[in-house]
Amino acid sequence: MCGLEKMNMQTKAACTTEPDAKSPKPLLGRVALVTGGSRGLGAAIAKELADAGATTIINYHHAADLATHVLEEIEAAGGKAFAEQCNIADYDEVERMFGRIRAERGRLDTPKPTTDLSLGSSSGM
Repeated sequence: MCGLEKMNMQTKAACTTEPDAKSPKPLLGRVALVTGGSRGLGAAIAKELADAGATTIINYHHAADLATHVLEEIEAAGGKAFAEQCNIADYDEVERMFGRIRAERGRLDTPKPTTDLSLGSSSGM
């Protein structure tokens, strides 16, 4: 159990299931935060996590338009994503962001790297 007593049944089920690397969506039910997810490597990672089934939180500091673009690309591909503005250099701001994500999404996971999520590399992450 995740420790939150008043979660809905879907969230409870997500808490007790482990990612299935053999599934086409091995991160289904997981919530992933990608800092710097609005551009470059962060955007690519956000898209890969969403493609693997994770609900992806795209963190940005200034570039809301770029975050929105990545979010729209994920949703157009059938994924689920949200954008969160936060300066990750500010500890208190990060704590508030974590609190918002947990309150709104019921959880925040850190996926373990797998060769299935290696962004096209055959050697893994």
